[in-house]
Amino acid sequence: MKRYFLIFIFLFLPLFSRAATATLVIDTGFDSVNTLEATVMLPPNVHISSIADGGSMILIWLKEPVTDENARTITFTGLTPGGFTGTHAVFSFTGDFSESDIKTMSVSHVTALKNDGKGTVVRPFLTLEPGTETADAEPPVPFLPVVAMSKDLSAGQAFVSFLSEDKGAGIDHYEYATTFIFSPKAGDWQTTGSPLLLSASDASKKIYIKAVDRAGNERIEEINGPKYYERIGELAILISILICALYYGRRFSSHSFSR
Repeated sequence: MKRYFLIFIFLFLPLFSRAATATLVIDTGFDSVNTLEATVMLPPNVHISSIADGGSMILIWLKEPVTDENARTITFTGLTPGGFTGTHAVFSFTGDFSESDIKTMSVSHVTALKNDGKGTVVRPFLTLEPGTETADAEPPVPFLPVVAMSKDLSAGQAFVSFLSEDKGAGIDHYEYATTFIFSPKAGDWQTTGSPLLLSASDASKKIYIKAVDRAGNERIEEINGPKYYERIGELAILISILICALYYGRRFSSHSFSR
């Protein structure tokens, strides 16, 4: 029995040991780069199961890293306002391949723009290095939703803009909910993106934004709608009127009864 077990291990061990992680690393040298676009070329025997951009120096993904199994590629386009300099991880990917397969991968169609206000093309070094996959138990980092209005966006309609980061698996999506007093319930949340246009009703409520990473961890931030305090004032006036009406109503009833 022991001999058969060893034969089984010998035959199938390669299948169990192929799972690996690779990290795309950029070295800009002394240049400050604010835009990066490239394609990772994958050999035929490599299959990607997940991509993680947590901790990436890319702050805004114009096109998130996505795998095309037919074309055997991972393509992406990213932007970092203010630029970055030096050596940084762009993203990592895990799948059915070995560390030796990483040497057969290549990076092509690289476009990097210098952070000089002119869009000068530069040539950074992009390499693929073996990495390790770690469990992500941390929520996205705290972020600050901002309420604003613009004549160029839906005829001056109020909106909320937001952006969070995740140091682990990366941001998966955002959700929002609006309430006036109490915290949102599970069924109140809806998937959204930034900017979030506010209806007239939502502008008078508290707005909750939830950032969810690819591991399911969550971070919730809240901000008052632009007309929230206006509604509070209207409610306070209404309550004052009701209190006065009750007070004078009781006095009138008492006076009528005493007569």
